[in-house]
Amino acid sequence: MRTSTSRLHLVTLCVLSTLIGFQPRHANAQVVIGAAQKIVNSVTGILKDSTRTVAVNAQVFQNELIRTGSKSATELVFQDQTDLAIGANSEVRLDDFVYNPDPSLSRVVLSLGAGVFRFTSGTLPSANYKIITPTATIGVRGTILIIAVALNGVTTVTVVQGAALVAAQGTTVAVENGFATAVNPGAPPAPPSPAPPQPPAVSEMHAALDIPEPTLAGAPAGDAASQFALGGLGAGALAGAAVAGALAGILIAGSESGNSTTGTTGTTEP
Repeated sequence: MRTSTSRLHLVTLCVLSTLIGFQPRHANAQVVIGAAQKIVNSVTGILKDSTRTVAVNAQVFQNELIRTGSKSATELVFQDQTDLAIGANSEVRLDDFVYNPDPSLSRVVLSLGAGVFRFTSGTLPSANYKIITPTATIGVRGTILIIAVALNGVTTVTVVQGAALVAAQGTTVAVENGFATAVNPGAPPAPPSPAPPQPPAVSEMHAALDIPEPTLAGAPAGDAASQFALGGLGAGALAGAAVAGALAGILIAGSESGNSTTGTTGTTEP
């Protein structure tokens, strides 16, 4: 009996020790959701109390805050092949990422702070993507969006390909290919209008990451603005002036194109 009891105690201690040993690793587990495909100059990642320099092929994690410095940029590729280009002086939090063989159980949620971004959706159903800015919530209904967020939260959304649903203050507008909308703090989205030229920070992001500049079938910003100034009160002129004004007022320090370091996307884990 003593031998059996001793053996039982020994087995119990081993099991407890194993469980205790596993607990810290489980509690501190980091969920890998993608990797940095391109890096230009200074890119950092902040996760809990840890700050690191992000290098080419470095994995990125759920809940991580990614920041770029002046004259810097990065391109992240997630497990579902979503591509997120981030320009200079920008930040994004990788809020929620669930990649499941069943697409209906997958989701991607990103929170964009001040900065410029190019979002290209991956293989998940469009409704599974959500982008949040300080003034708007963006539902993806197409492939490529350019999003600029000013320091005061003003958000402009330009659809390069596909469509987007932009919501704020209880109002949702559908933005189609080649159109844009602006969202000011405390206001609903402006009616979509032909996309005006993008601010320099967007062009600099494309150049730094060697991404072709998109061709947008929009009216020049000056056309909408001049119609507004001359008293053209049509909805299209007003909307165009609102978007052009928002883009012109993007308070982001410009960056010069640097030498990008590129590599193959790092291995990710489900």
